[in-house]
Amino acid sequence: MRNFFINNWIVIALGVALVASMLMAIRNKQIIEENSALQKQSELVKELTKEILSGTMHGLDIGLRGFALTGEDKMLEPYRKAIDTNAGTFRDLEQILILQGYDGLADLQKVKIEVDALPFVTE
Repeated sequence: MRNFFINNWIVIALGVALVASMLMAIRNKQIIEENSALQKQSELVKELTKEILSGTMHGLDIGLRGFALTGEDKMLEPYRKAIDTNAGTFRDLEQILILQGYDGLADLQKVKIEVDALPFVTE
């Protein structure tokens, strides 16, 4: 048995190196996939945050201002859209942040409370 290892040490060393290389390649692929998913989640967080600012906050503001200036119901469309999408946007953002282990969820809750506290027009 000892003679087998002595005579074939190069083949054994190459075999061990190939197995180690294969294991490292598999692990590298897993890490790349995890990082890619995290990057996609981060992009979605940026989009949802932008939606809170532009869609919700600006929609509420523009809709109410337009209605106040003209008195026309069609001017309330941005306002209604902001109200309809508000809960889903905050829910999606919170789920992603929890998944990523973000520790500043209290700040998101403060924003949600303030947006929810805005006076809503009922028809």
